[in-house]
Formats: sequence, structure tokens, C-alpha cells
Amino acid sequence: MLEAPYAYFLDSIMRQFAKIRRAGAATLLCGAMSLAGGCSDTTSAEGYGSAGADADEARDTDEGSTGGADDGFPGQSSAEGGESTGFSDEPGPQTGGEVGSTGEETGGSLPPADFGPYAECPEPLPAEWIFCEDFEEAYNPAAVFFDYADSDGNFVPTFDGGASGIGAMQAHYREGVEGAGFMSVSFGANPININGRPGHASKETFDEIYWRFRVKMQDGWPDAGPHNLTRISAFAQSNWGQAMVASVSSKGDDVTLQASAASCVQQGEVECAGIDDASSLEPLGTLVGDTPVFSAERGGQWQCIEAHVRLNTPGEVDGAFEMWVDGKLEGSSEGVDWRGSWSEFGLNLLSIENLWVGGAPADLDRWFDDLVISTQPIGCD
Repeated sequence: MLEAPYAYFLDSIMRQFAKIRRAGAATLLCGAMSLAGGCSDTTSAEGYGSAGADADEARDTDEGSTGGADDGFPGQSSAEGGESTGFSDEPGPQTGGEVGSTGEETGGSLPPADFGPYAECPEPLPAEWIFCEDFEEAYNPAAVFFDYADSDGNFVPTFDGGASGIGAMQAHYREGVEGAGFMSVSFGANPININGRPGHASKETFDEIYWRFRVKMQDGWPDAGPHNLTRISAFAQSNWGQAMVASVSSKGDDVTLQASAASCVQQGEVECAGIDDASSLEPLGTLVGDTPVFSAERGGQWQCIEAHVRLNTPGEVDGAFEMWVDGKLEGSSEGVDWRGSWSEFGLNLLSIENLWVGGAPADLDRWFDDLVISTQPIGCD
């Protein structure tokens, strides 16, 4: 087996080899690799890079989906509520985990690169994009994400075929186990981002955000919803109090998506003391989609998920919540009172989550790629 530093070095070269090969220059890099001992490949993780914006101060966090209510959004028909009120692998705020193994180290010649059909993060980013990560240089997610938990090596970078390029994040669910890791992006002014972890556009305030990512369930995925998927929050206090939470998850065990909203502002004051304060969060309603995202028939294919939150103008009831699957609008609501008259912070933390409430029914895998946070619609191209 290769010694770790040597393995990391070769792994980095191989990823660059894959990129250069697209331009027809493989022979140049393979010649350079011969100086390092030949064209062999190994899986490893170290030294992560990002196509996001400026990195500022940050701190670790631990969070998950907030369940929705049985009553719908204003102007929407009623829908069933959400499932989970938290997502951590362990109780309480967590420190970002160390990167775990992505699998067995394998020697031998480099297999043909399996490049995804979608575009990688553009350079430079569009002016409206706050953050973009395509995981093509994803050695150590803790160097890019505000908080990252690999869940004992079950949520790690992989380089064997992404939606774009070859890189992605792989989540491995173990039968009977709830947690399979998470990652969070800090952006905008954020009262919990204080301990030197990465942050983006930290001097700005964002009252309206679109976020998009691609997700793929393995071939052979059962017709089963894995519960938590993603959420966005407005953290209001250094004690992890939230002003609001908007989550997108599976509709319980069903295969469709559900968007759930909750507010923690009463009479202009944030009432939540700490993250996921269920006694203070007020459910605002849910939206339910009709695309069978988590069905067996969609296993093995990349799907594009986009969501949009617009906070209400302080004192007005004009907020919005929307979600799309592969560019198709799955649910939309106007007239959401996310925060009452409170206005100290805006939206400032986005999470990708892998908590299967009650434990996964079998060992299963899913992948994430092409995460974008923007002030304007993103789309699936």
C-alpha cells in the first residue's frame, strides 16, 4: 500500500490528468507522472479547494430539517407535515469531522475518466453567485465548508464520475443507522461564524437566495424517502438561535419532496434559544411536490433540485418559498411571514443533510454535485 503523502500526491496528479485528458494532452501529464513512479491511481482526501467567494471567519455547527405543519402555506392546500426536527449524528453543536476513507486504495492503470454531462463551476463566477462547488478539487471539505461531518467516513469526496467533471460527494447510508454526514455553507453576515471556519460574502446581508444542487440515488434504490436533504436558515444570535428555517426533505417515507417552513420571531424578537428550538419554532406550512425523486425508477440518474426563499419585508407579509425538480416547479407560495418585523440578519447558512429518521432500510448510496448559492435563479444547465 502506498504511504499516505505519496498517495495524496499521486491522487492529486490523477485528477489533474483527468482534466487535461479532456483537452487531449494526457501524454504530457503522464510523462510528468513517470517522475513520481508511474501512472497508478489511489483514492484519498486532503487539501480541499473551492470555486466559492472569499473565505472569512466561521464556526462549526450541527443542524437538520425542521418539520413542517399540517396546515399549508397561505394560499396553498393543506399538506402533511415534515418528519425531522434535527439531523446531527451526535447531539449538540459539532466540530467539522476529519475526512474519512473513500474506499480501498487501488493500484494499477488509470481507468477511463467518466465525465458528467454538466458544466463545472465557471471561472470567474457570475456576479450573482455567492458560492459554487463542483468537487473537482475536493480533498478536504472542512477547508471549504463552515461545518462538515463525514460520519465515520460515510460522507466523503469521490472521483469516479460526477454530474460535472469526475468529482462528487458520496453519502453512504448504513442499514439501521440514521446519520450519514452533512456539510454547511456559511454566507453573509452570520453571528455564529466566529471561529475561523470558511465563510463567503460575510459582510453582506441576503434577504433572497436561490440554491441548486444535483443529487443521484444509486441503481437499486428502493421506493423510499430518505428524509433530510437540504435547508437554509437565518441565524440571529451567537447562541445558535434561528429567526427562521426553510427545509426541503422527502415527504416522510414517500418518494416526493416536501418543503417546510418555520419562524422563531414573535413581536419582532427572536425567541429561539439554540438550534432547532422546537418549543419556540412556529411552523408556517408545507409544499409537496409530485416528482418521484426518491423512487427506484429514478435511481442511477442525476436530478437537479433548486429552491428559493425570499424573506418578507420587515413588518410586511410578502415572503416567498419555491422548489423545482429538473426545472419543473414543484411548489410555490407567496405571502410567507418568515420574520415579522425582525431584520438584524438575513439568510446565512445552507446545509446538505443525510439523516434518515429511524435508520436506513439497507446499505444505500447517494451523491451530490454542483452546489450553487445565488441571488438570482440558477437553473439546471
